[in-house]
Amino acid sequence: MTFSTLQLFLLIVLLALAVLFLLRQHLPWFRYAAACKKWPHVTGRIVDSPASDDSTDGQSRPYHGGRAQAVLYSYSVDGKEYEGDNISFDAEIRRNPALMSKAAEMYEISEEVVVYYDPKNPRISVLRP
Repeated sequence: MTFSTLQLFLLIVLLALAVLFLLRQHLPWFRYAAACKKWPHVTGRIVDSPASDDSTDGQSRPYHGGRAQAVLYSYSVDGKEYEGDNISFDAEIRRNPALMSKAAEMYEISEEVVVYYDPKNPRISVLRP
């Protein structure tokens, strides 16, 4: 099978668009992963966690943002309340549901946690910088 010049051009354009789409989706996480180590932090509290799952069917429940096996935590910055569900911006943890689940299960409801937040946008936060 041979490609015509037009087909090859269209294939390259489609691949370039796919790469740009993926970069647009994931680039902020890479920036956050590098920056969050220098972010200020506050004390927060776990609101929901897989560790609190009392179901006996062994099924994981959906959490905040529709992600399974996540934690939900609340925190306050300059008197304004926020909620977050990012445990880590580490790409390995975010891509691996088993690692995410294991990390999430370490947190209990009402547990105090240190929350690192973006000083430019306090809605963006993480528990493990």
